[in-house]
Amino acid sequence: MTIMMAGNADAMPFWLTHGLARRLGLRLSGALREGVLTRNDLAEMVERCGSCDSQRCCLDYLSERPGAPKAPPGECANAATLAELAELQ
Repeated sequence: MTIMMAGNADAMPFWLTHGLARRLGLRLSGALREGVLTRNDLAEMVERCGSCDSQRCCLDYLSERPGAPKAPPGECANAATLAELAELQ
């Protein structure tokens, strides 16, 4: 599995995943360093996002809601994983 990076036309899932995590107060890079999240876990999250039909909903959620919400949008393919990570940190 490959994690998409900036400059790639398919980078939206990478940025949405990280953006939603940040909005929830999570730092995925920190979770990787601490061993809470593996590179494979992160790659699977990005892949799930890339396969999700609700990316627009997440993009709207990030652009319209200031501050740190308690939970990701329910339509998000990574909602359960992000909520679980939030509980751990």
